[in-house]
Amino acid sequence: MTNQSKSNNIYTEKTAETHYLVNGENQDTTKDELTVKDILKQAGKPASIDTDQIDQYILENINTGEKYSDLSTKVKIEEGESFIAIHSGPTPVA
Repeated sequence: MTNQSKSNNIYTEKTAETHYLVNGENQDTTKDELTVKDILKQAGKPASIDTDQIDQYILENINTGEKYSDLSTKVKIEEGESFIAIHSGPTPVA
């Protein structure tokens, strides 16, 4: 019976959604950690992120001030956190 309880607790934790913001746009996940690339891709166009140029973005956690430039970096996602995506590549001129 103890094993069953543990299984139920683990299942409950994995199905709980965590809500956070990217460029002011609501996001949610059931994972404890996401890579910078996953965060940027999930936020995508509604957060004004060009997913074709995803490697030219830096992600900044507004709550902690931490900046992430390596897309493979795993970021722990906490309820209510806010991130901004900063385009660091060249800006096309018309």
